[in-house]
Amino acid sequence: MKRKLLKQIGHEWRSNLWLAFELLVISIVLWYIADFLSVQIITLNEPMGRHTENCYLISYDRVQPGSDGFNPADSTRETYIDNWTQFIDRLRSYPDIEELAQCNHLGVPYRQSSWNVSLTGTDGTDTIYLVNPSVMYVTPDYIRMFRITGPRGESTEQLAKILESGSAIISGNTLKITEFTNEAVLKAVRNRDTADPYEHVGKRFICPAITETDSITIGAIMLPTKRIEYEHPGQNILIRLDPLDFSNGQECIVRVKADRVDGFEERILADSEDRLRVGNFFISDVMSLMSIRNISQADYRDKMVNHWVVMLFLLASIFLGLLGTFWFRTQQRVSEIAIRKVNGASSAMIMRRLIGEGLMLLVIVTPLAIAGDWLLCHFELNTPIDWYGTPVSPLRFLLLAAIVFATISLMIILGIWFPATRAMRIDPATALKDE
Repeated sequence: MKRKLLKQIGHEWRSNLWLAFELLVISIVLWYIADFLSVQIITLNEPMGRHTENCYLISYDRVQPGSDGFNPADSTRETYIDNWTQFIDRLRSYPDIEELAQCNHLGVPYRQSSWNVSLTGTDGTDTIYLVNPSVMYVTPDYIRMFRITGPRGESTEQLAKILESGSAIISGNTLKITEFTNEAVLKAVRNRDTADPYEHVGKRFICPAITETDSITIGAIMLPTKRIEYEHPGQNILIRLDPLDFSNGQECIVRVKADRVDGFEERILADSEDRLRVGNFFISDVMSLMSIRNISQADYRDKMVNHWVVMLFLLASIFLGLLGTFWFRTQQRVSEIAIRKVNGASSAMIMRRLIGEGLMLLVIVTPLAIAGDWLLCHFELNTPIDWYGTPVSPLRFLLLAAIVFATISLMIILGIWFPATRAMRIDPATALKDE
């Protein structure tokens, strides 16, 4: 059967050549579309690394000199620190609030700011273990609030105590390179030169952007976290924040009790002047992290929707085009179907032959299509998982190729099945009268 199909395809090589070229182009384009959509789905489904439900950012300010309500007594550093401590304590004891944590600007989820630094080992080598980590100064309560855990089951309490002891915590998606250049980073990513992050635990590192003299001790590993849902998890360093050190900024985040979320913003703002104001400190705004999420991700969400609309339009165009091609091709072979029926061929035999011919063409061009897909990956023209250009894994590559092959096969079967079924219902004499 296969030999007969190949012989027939060879006899009709002119028409089949163009059809094979069409299948080749469609296979490559479909693989690219499938790769693009799969990357978006993979990225969206990667865990955030932080649980942000029922959490709010408490913005605060100070009454300025000359303004109504300014307290002149709150003008020294001692009163400033004392009033700040009372302000935080009152927030922590507010009935609606379950937990409170402080952090620098980078610690607020869904904000896209970053502070990229490098860490160099102090073991006498020039090995750089972390590439462009984002430094977050946080209090131990930050780990408890956002339920941050470790890759090997380290609990939030364990990580919080390690941070409280003064050791830093890094995320587990590290690279191991010997020189800090763009070329070295890209090479390490392409070659998957990943380091076991637990190799760093207990070691000391110098971070020139933070301090040129003191070293940082890595005390534990945490699961990577994402700034926003549309990004790949980044590399992070958690360093203990001194609640009274304002050099790195002080952001205040609270987790509200689940049964007190409704109306929380109105209640706390209503109480901000009487119950929560201390000295010149007052609450200026309250915003849920979900609101920050919606605002910061609006552009990404719109772009994602546009990409999906375009991709689905291309998929529909390809589907209808390929379906129409095989439909028209089968319609032109009504007389051939009639002749086969006259010679004793059953409907099932004719259907298998017609569908087999289409699938045989697809099988012939599939190796060439896979080669084209490989070239897309080799020259990094496909969609990377992250900005480093992580190469596609063999499993993902082959899985997408299989999905594309199955999709095109379905299009071919549908494009042949319906017109062939209709043609086989026509009386052979009627089908041959125009010959």
